[in-house]
Amino acid sequence: MTGKVDHLWEQATPLSEAWLKYAHSWSVEGKKDRENYRAFENPGLAIRRGWPLPQGYERYFIEGDYEFLERKRQQWERNFKDDLREQLGRGDCLAYGKPWLPERLERIEPVPGLLFSHDEEKVSKIDFQSGFVEAYGRAFVELRVLSKTEFERLTVKPGDKRRGPISRKPEIEAAIRELIAEDPDWLNGTFNVRHAQIIRKAKKLFDYIDGNPPKGFSRTVIDEVIEEKF
Repeated sequence: MTGKVDHLWEQATPLSEAWLKYAHSWSVEGKKDRENYRAFENPGLAIRRGWPLPQGYERYFIEGDYEFLERKRQQWERNFKDDLREQLGRGDCLAYGKPWLPERLERIEPVPGLLFSHDEEKVSKIDFQSGFVEAYGRAFVELRVLSKTEFERLTVKPGDKRRGPISRKPEIEAAIRELIAEDPDWLNGTFNVRHAQIIRKAKKLFDYIDGNPPKGFSRTVIDEVIEEKF
């Protein structure tokens, strides 16, 4: 299990780069938004190379108003980072990193989406440059990010359905970590209650999980994950 998570982390994009790579990736306009940001980031180069200029801002590039363009770049950067935070919070992107609080560990673990929440009661502390997140008494460092599509490509191999029962251990572990982050005493509940909660949380995090009950969520598999990881 640890090897699988390590492999996902190795293939993932550092948080310092992920905010631009995945910004607005859910929208048709996402690619155009990232192209526009590139122009704000390098206005002189955009003019010299004839890059398409962001609509409505052409005159600022032509006149060389770099102070204005830098303010717009910062605004777009904040927007992109907020978008990635929201994607991580709702499970459209997945983060992996090393636990820092409440205990510092050297192993890689899935980072609960709850830590990226942003509301009036709790605001996560996120450092995109260093790859750090802290909330609810938990913190992770060396964060890297995968999209759901990348996660599926790395975990679902051709012919899996023909090789026997499906195992959803990584998804179960991610769901359990979120549930424990929400309720530190969660493991003390009855299995039937925990089983239903794991399935609901996993379906929320991974939209490719379907069925009622979904395959790969047997009591044996869940018990193995809890024994191995918790």
